[in-house]
Amino acid sequence: MTAGALMACHDCDLLQRIPSVPEGAAALCRRCGTVLIQNKPKSFQRPLALLFAAVILFVMFNAFPFLTFKKGGLEHQTHVITGIRQLSDQGMEALAILVAINLLIVPACTFWHLCMCWCR
Repeated sequence: MTAGALMACHDCDLLQRIPSVPEGAAALCRRCGTVLIQNKPKSFQRPLALLFAAVILFVMFNAFPFLTFKKGGLEHQTHVITGIRQLSDQGMEALAILVAINLLIVPACTFWHLCMCWCR
């Protein structure tokens, strides 16, 4: 038996050593045949492409107007940031904080964390 990591099967709970798996291959359970580990080649490219697409959409979401009102020849555009500021100015600080957390802070922190993980 080759030296490898110990792993229990997700289905039958058989404890077994898993050898290194070459690209494109999979390690199967000896008892039930369930796939334990699958080494997919270039498996990092799809999540990385999705991350970059999400960053581009996040920047566009915050750069372009969120709402545009036209009335009587006047046009008023609202961005996400100005909407948060207007909520705060109208006395709805709790709602402004909730909107800022959900639309700006959490996505920005998520992108930052994922970028730092990919850069290692």
